Amino acid sequence: MKIVRVNNRKARRRAGRGRRRTILASLSSAALALLGTTTDSRADGPVEKIEAAYAFSFYSEDSIKESNTSLGDTSRYEIETQQVTVAGPLTDRSDVAFDFIYESMSGATPWFVEPDPSGGQPVQAMSGATVTEKRYDGALRGNYYFDNARAGAHFGVSGENDYLAIYSGVNGEYHLNEKNTTLSGGLSFSIDEIKPTEGGTDGRIKSDEKQSVSLNGGFSQILDRSTTLQTSISYKHSTGFLSDPYKKACIAPNATCTDLLVDNRPDTRNQVAWLTQVRKHFEFIDASLHANYRFHYDDWKLTSHTFEVEWFQNFFDDLVQVVPTLRYYSQSQAYFYEPFYLSERSDGLASSDYRLSPYGSFSFGAKVQMRMEDWLGSSDWRLAINYERHLADADFALSKAKVKNPGLVNFHFVYVTADIKF
Repeated sequence: MKIVRVNNRKARRRAGRGRRRTILASLSSAALALLGTTTDSRADGPVEKIEAAYAFSFYSEDSIKESNTSLGDTSRYEIETQQVTVAGPLTDRSDVAFDFIYESMSGATPWFVEPDPSGGQPVQAMSGATVTEKRYDGALRGNYYFDNARAGAHFGVSGENDYLAIYSGVNGEYHLNEKNTTLSGGLSFSIDEIKPTEGGTDGRIKSDEKQSVSLNGGFSQILDRSTTLQTSISYKHSTGFLSDPYKKACIAPNATCTDLLVDNRPDTRNQVAWLTQVRKHFEFIDASLHANYRFHYDDWKLTSHTFEVEWFQNFFDDLVQVVPTLRYYSQSQAYFYEPFYLSERSDGLASSDYRLSPYGSFSFGAKVQMRMEDWLGSSDWRLAINYERHLADADFALSKAKVKNPGLVNFHFVYVTADIKF
């Protein structure tokens, strides 16, 4: 049968909601990494003074070309994020911190992919432009320090109008070999509840849940006075509703979309990632090279590789630091992914989400950070601004993609931070 194009702007504009949480989590992690008070890696001792940090970030996706779309708004997502962290000593061997994140977002996102009637590359059906939406996230963290170790725990809640996540975890580090060697590990849990807007209509669930548990272990070694090596492995098991309730997949047996399927993915996912990092300091120019490699594999048959290089150049006795960055990413596709389907799969699975497609990407940018001691009432300040440009294309992948997904996203990302110690 011929699919019906429902001219319901409200229904279409919700189509991209599920994907944004992945973006927001990534951006939050990137900005938080810039704040000294947000890390749990200070095993030498607790925070000695009250510290506060504020970060503002702006994420903007490039508009999709009209020639690559068949339906919907060509303007894509813009996200503004504000983050506040406050940390301080609890006892002489412990500290505590509170993180709060507020995000607002708007724009259109990919809905489903369909063949180009002219026989060219597939085209993207987009959602309509959406009203501004918001997310709130609050987390409490604490650490206890032993002579050669640290034990930490955290608990947090994240919510928006159609999504609620409760998460917690423990982590720790142990120093040995005169603190030249560090062993680390962690365990975390998350319970998420999904209640899609207009649930129960158009094949959309009314509500559902998913759960995840993550394990990680790491090893860090000081090789010499200027070189360190870190390696870690992590495992994540997710179960429950892992699909996107706002996305569809197209059935097109004769190069014409005749029906739409709801996005339907396996209800379990096991992911393994291995990360190796090398840090090399060059004392004669007061600079450091950071090189990272990450390998990821899961039982959806999706494999990825990430290579990243950062150069930390210090000026004026470390008062100013400039950090150019280059990152390359490549992934294969999930075994059930197709841009569109000639017929339904026998297992009922279906997804045309570009995040499950084969593609590669390049990211490049720079961070400038300035440190000011005994400023404004004898407090220590750290101010920073970072810019990142991300470009994605199926041709950038290590393996050739048979069909390019037209929904791949390019974006700009800017964030600024202010960190103060009283």
